[in-house]
Amino acid sequence: MDNSFIKRFFKDRYNIIMMLIIFAGIAIVYRLVDLQIIHGEEYYENSQYKVVLNKKIPVARGNILDRNGVPIAVNRVGYNVDIVNARLEEQELNSMLLKLYEIFERNGDNFNKSFTRYLTFEPFAFGSEAKKSSKAFQKWLADNRIEVEFSYLPDNSSNSGSGNESNSGNSDNNSENSDNSDSKDKDANSNNDDDKRNDSSNNDNNDNKGGSSEDINNKDNSNENSNDGSDNSKNESSQDGSNNDGSSNDNNDSNDINVIDLNDPKNVRAFFEAVKKRYKIDEKYTDEQTYKIMVMRYEIRNYSSVNSVLLAKDVSEKTVAEIEEKNHVFKGVTIDTEYMRVYKNADLAPHVIGYVRGIDAETYSRLKNEGYGINDIIGKTGIEYSAERELRGTPGNRKVEVDVRANVSTVIDENPAIPGYNVVLTLDMDLQRIALETLEKRIEEIRTYDGPYHFHDASAGAVVAIDVNNGEILAMASYPGYDPSIFLEGPENKAAQQAIMDLNDPTKSHLTSEFNRAISGRYAPGSTFKPVVGVAALEEGIIQPNTRINDRGYVTYDGMQFTCMDWRHGVGAHGWINLSTALATSCNVFFHEVGVMTGINNIDKWAKALGLGEKTGVELPGEIEGIRSNREYKAKISPYIWGKADTASSSIGQLYHEFTPLQLANYTATIANGGKKYKPHLIKYITTNDGTIVKETEIEYEQLPVKPETMEAVQQGMLAVANSVDGTAVNIFKDLPFKVGAKTGTAEAFREGESNNGVFICYAPAGPGSTPQIAVAVVIEHGVYGSYAAPVAKEIITKYMKFHSPDNYTDEAIQGVPVFVP
Repeated sequence: MDNSFIKRFFKDRYNIIMMLIIFAGIAIVYRLVDLQIIHGEEYYENSQYKVVLNKKIPVARGNILDRNGVPIAVNRVGYNVDIVNARLEEQELNSMLLKLYEIFERNGDNFNKSFTRYLTFEPFAFGSEAKKSSKAFQKWLADNRIEVEFSYLPDNSSNSGSGNESNSGNSDNNSENSDNSDSKDKDANSNNDDDKRNDSSNNDNNDNKGGSSEDINNKDNSNENSNDGSDNSKNESSQDGSNNDGSSNDNNDSNDINVIDLNDPKNVRAFFEAVKKRYKIDEKYTDEQTYKIMVMRYEIRNYSSVNSVLLAKDVSEKTVAEIEEKNHVFKGVTIDTEYMRVYKNADLAPHVIGYVRGIDAETYSRLKNEGYGINDIIGKTGIEYSAERELRGTPGNRKVEVDVRANVSTVIDENPAIPGYNVVLTLDMDLQRIALETLEKRIEEIRTYDGPYHFHDASAGAVVAIDVNNGEILAMASYPGYDPSIFLEGPENKAAQQAIMDLNDPTKSHLTSEFNRAISGRYAPGSTFKPVVGVAALEEGIIQPNTRINDRGYVTYDGMQFTCMDWRHGVGAHGWINLSTALATSCNVFFHEVGVMTGINNIDKWAKALGLGEKTGVELPGEIEGIRSNREYKAKISPYIWGKADTASSSIGQLYHEFTPLQLANYTATIANGGKKYKPHLIKYITTNDGTIVKETEIEYEQLPVKPETMEAVQQGMLAVANSVDGTAVNIFKDLPFKVGAKTGTAEAFREGESNNGVFICYAPAGPGSTPQIAVAVVIEHGVYGSYAAPVAKEIITKYMKFHSPDNYTDEAIQGVPVFVP
């Protein structure tokens, strides 16, 4: 055929059109043959394959806001990657899972890798769970139908050498690994809850049409675990040889059971090859690729056509785009939205806000009948915990029909989610910031001071500011603190995981950042208890406001000498003084004598009435009662009877007295307002998303049976503390444009080489014609003196008064007010 014929042929348009028709016809015929003959049966089955799923509609957790509407805990939309069984062949499934792994890895996503507990790739070694117990590990192998020929250690040998005995890895006649280090146990247990959650399926009570819960492409997997929506975390716990608390059941191993040589590289390789065989992974893959497939296959061991498994949580938008763009490749893989918690400036009030975490197996078992899922989050501490029911909301449910690729074909029924309520707090975040930052700064400053009784050991503290007229807590700071956002990070964030470990480090228990000192710390009040004695003595008729006691510098009870600090330091005795002067100068002898005259029973009665040593009922977990120094308490801890010396010591806030900073703040507020003891509270009201108030905290208070002149006398004394020439806090407050009622307290340390605690209480404004608004209590551990803690309170009340009374307390009036530095 010459070139001229070809040229003539293609010059004719009719011939070209006919050629195109012929080629198109051949393509169509080929496709029809493929559809009808080659893969006809398979395509027909897939076209008929329909599954009805109950898909959970995520619910937005309620926001937490401060009193001014400033957001503290909010939500954002995140994307999770789930997978259901799409009835893929082994090689197609493995190829798809490898692609998914590489996408997650490339985009820096947090995805589940439970298999690393049994085998790690770098280094190529047994994982922490495998090392915990040889017996539990071999049971896990048997439960997962993995058969391995291991070499075992000689009898009674530690796991440091290699044995020459071989046995099948699925035998039940094996023993624990005797080389169990504490650190390995901790690593294993730290991941237990997450693994337990991730090992379980997402959807319960699914109806199936054209498929069943046993319709799994790998028939060997069909009997590994039931897919009935039960708590698979319990199954995982038993497979791992662990109790519910994460401890292994090693104590029942007998001495004659063989122990795997976990240090033998040949055993590691044997395990690797056995898992590779179990999942039918092709030889074309490298070891690293094979390991990645193993990780993914282990995650989906419980999946089925009706039960999805969570592969990755909160993936990047890039990952979402890649998966959706190639949805024809990622069969059975779905992208679900979920609301993720976000904290904004919550590190200013972590002990109040708290944090959320994934629900653990024990809590899930207890709450699953209340609608909680195995992958839900739940409040663990703080307001997130105490207002869990209000914040959580109600998840929705959508019943859908999906095809073999998990694509939704029909929505059968839908119940929308009901968002959680918003919780509005009484906190003022601007004041909270001042409280925390000033407290931290002051602690650092005190550590630098030199002088007698200074040991540079100030390390922690707490401050509470409260509205004296309704019990609203305006600020509550505990130092040191932490950032609750670390609990929202996944295991890939090593810095966050280390921060969590540091919070729970028992060697740092004295500085535990998660410990809320404001409600759980007990501190001797020192001289801040003296107003209680004043109230008791006046109310019981022991003294009058102008009754004078002669301070000679010391007094003796039960053979013990009690001294006044000024006299002890060579300044001299106070001489004849009344209650106001005694409070201003913090005269110990005055309160020793008045306390003994009043009697410990009367003092204790009024201390209790003022709320000391009693829980306040604030909406936070972990609040403690504290201790009042009285006969009943001494009888519990000592064989000796109560004496006058005990009363004398108790009257100046020593001996057994220990109260929380919140109790001290509320007691101060009760004195400031003339005897109304309000119930402190942190929740102002609860609203819907549109701001409709559904619940407002009721203001509760108890009017104490105290005479107005009693409170006026004590108030006058506290006013003198911050305003008279001899007042112990006059240097801190003398230049303010308003007056403050205060009391310093120095709680003696009874360990040599430790500084005293500094305690300080105050309220403002004070004095004739003033209406008190705010009360503050500050405690600084090893803060040396109560006056050292006073600048923290000064900063808080100054900013508060400036904001609430701007006409009277302008920048010009407040600017340049000196802060006392000893």
